[in-house]
Amino acid sequence: MTFRLERDGVAPLTLTPANGWVVRKFKMGYPSVRPVVDERPLADGTDDRTAYFGSRIVTLDLLATGNRQTSMDAIGPFVVPEARSYLYYQSSPGFERRILLRAASVDAPWDGPPGKLEMLVAWEAPNGTAETATQQNATLNAVVPPGPGFEFDLTFDLVFPEDSPAGSTVVTTLGNAKCYPVIRLYGPCEFPRIENYDDGRRTLDFDITLGEDDYLEVDVRAKTVLLNGNASQNRYQTLDFATSEWWVLRPGDNRVRYYPDVYSGSARAELSWRCQFI
Repeated sequence: MTFRLERDGVAPLTLTPANGWVVRKFKMGYPSVRPVVDERPLADGTDDRTAYFGSRIVTLDLLATGNRQTSMDAIGPFVVPEARSYLYYQSSPGFERRILLRAASVDAPWDGPPGKLEMLVAWEAPNGTAETATQQNATLNAVVPPGPGFEFDLTFDLVFPEDSPAGSTVVTTLGNAKCYPVIRLYGPCEFPRIENYDDGRRTLDFDITLGEDDYLEVDVRAKTVLLNGNASQNRYQTLDFATSEWWVLRPGDNRVRYYPDVYSGSARAELSWRCQFI
């Protein structure tokens, strides 16, 4: 396997024998589970609504060759408490993944043989899951909002198979855990709305009018809504709390559609995400 540490503002550190590093063991513990449990009153058992991971521990057992102080200085920027680094790893070409890290501990005794430094480095991975190194993208053209439908007062048995909602686009994720996309909703449109049919038919509805050159950037993990991606243009208050539910991309196929109340021209939604893995 190959390994690389990256952090903003710091030169990457490639952990290969040619670069003076031997990875003797790589370990990612199973992510902790965040239990949400209530005791059932006057009954056995519990009401368990657990749905989310917590963090996990990631460790590298390293052997650094060459000057010991130089080795410590090289890994130092990735093991300070304020650092949020990514560890990139892959076992075969084309399957690189990464995981976000926060330093936990370093064990590096200095009493070993000259020219070698054994080092056990541990990080906490706050997101719990790993992800693809490359970002995935999808574009959804705006479609006409669904009509109100109609009813028949019938009493005999009728079965109609489920079909994809009109105008939906299939967005496929290749991981085994849910993904938190960043969504850009482009105008020109009024009352933009985007739905994931396969995550409980949840929608995100916004009470806002977007011009031709405007978009709302919706970060599902961070729960932020920014006009044109500008941090000084917070539009979270435009979210319709009565009808909206935050949704995620589930593993496999997701039928997603963008249907503002009124739209024209190049109105569209753009999704970007990284497939998540346990």
